[in-house]
Amino acid sequence: MIHLSGGRRPLRARRDSRPTISRWAATAAVFLGFFVMLFALLAAGSPGEAAAGGHLQPTTPSADAGTPTSTPRLGEPKELAICQQQEPNTLFIYGGPSRGARNVLEAIYDGPIDTLSYEFQPVILEKLPNLDDGDAIIQTVQVEEGDRVLDARGGVVQLLRGAWVTDADGRDLVYNGGTITMPQMVVTFTLRADIVWADGQPLTADDSLCSFELSGEFKSPSVRLLCDRTFDYEAADEQTIVWSGVPGYVDSFYFLNFYYPLPRHVWGLADADTLTMAEVARRRPLGWGPFVVEEWAEGDHITLVRNPHYF
Repeated sequence: MIHLSGGRRPLRARRDSRPTISRWAATAAVFLGFFVMLFALLAAGSPGEAAAGGHLQPTTPSADAGTPTSTPRLGEPKELAICQQQEPNTLFIYGGPSRGARNVLEAIYDGPIDTLSYEFQPVILEKLPNLDDGDAIIQTVQVEEGDRVLDARGGVVQLLRGAWVTDADGRDLVYNGGTITMPQMVVTFTLRADIVWADGQPLTADDSLCSFELSGEFKSPSVRLLCDRTFDYEAADEQTIVWSGVPGYVDSFYFLNFYYPLPRHVWGLADADTLTMAEVARRRPLGWGPFVVEEWAEGDHITLVRNPHYF
């Protein structure tokens, strides 16, 4: 039986119940144990600590404790070799890059939107657009026969009589001609002002517009998916891109509808077929990420070096 007295009635531990003690008694026991341990440590001391008069003295390391025999050298170049199963097929983002190519592209580009702990994070954008902040909105627009819309089945179609569509009030209906209202998403993206290409030139909204214009020349389903659902993509100013979806397309991931910037000042007005085979696009693409391609020895290695303009 445990018996502790305090300001309350003593409590006893019985075999048929768990022992319980008062809060005061528990606190007293903790402090008592602490002082017992402290006294034991002070009494025992440690080798080299006790001096005449019983006072504690700081210890000093012995002569044979060992001292550093060398000083680390800073500023030495560092190399990291990474082995992949396959050589990249192309580094052109619209050329159908393989898994090995995408690994290299991660070093050349950064973002523009990444994921961290299962959450999307802006990299070269000021922020991700949000309906609550007003840089993403759902507006009501009027459409008529012949307009490009998203039908009730999720396909992009030309609005004709007999088409099933969802109107601005969320009702599925059969289009019978005339003018009807439908929802349309408008999303505004703002680029960070401190982002530059690896050659030092500013990265602007026009570079993202360049990417959108090129995407329309490719037939890949992954590229066409967003392109077909885009009603308009315009550069409002040097740092601002405005994406508008086709009427009826209300996208849950609207904040991802930003096109990878491509360097218009380097590629100019080159078309898709030219860029697919061009060295400047498929082997030495200009990016804004932490590394740039210095050398590609086919069948052997690709050398990346630090981008001095990386943010």
